[in-house]
Amino acid sequence: MIGMTLKKILDERGMNVNKLSRCTGIPAQTLYSVIRRDSMKIDFDILLRICEELDVPVEVFYEGRGAPLPDMEEWDVVLRYRRLDDHGRRMIGVVMNAELERVEAMRPKS
Repeated sequence: MIGMTLKKILDERGMNVNKLSRCTGIPAQTLYSVIRRDSMKIDFDILLRICEELDVPVEVFYEGRGAPLPDMEEWDVVLRYRRLDDHGRRMIGVVMNAELERVEAMRPKS
């Protein structure tokens, strides 16, 4: 749920609710309430401000509600990829395709 995910991200980053409150302008009591309540209900504007400050996509808070979502390291790759221009994205595609071919070639044939 959203509260547990927020707590996990804060812990991973060595950040606390009071610092997030100062950075986002969201009252600390509101953030503590989100964590304590740990439901899927949250004002979307608040969630967006949290995501912006923590530099995570909103989808991070909806993990387990469908297909598995990437872990934090994979999200970091996605966020860095999004900052690339078209040339950089093409280059990533070339390298990724070459690596996938290499991995496939190493798999035992059945």
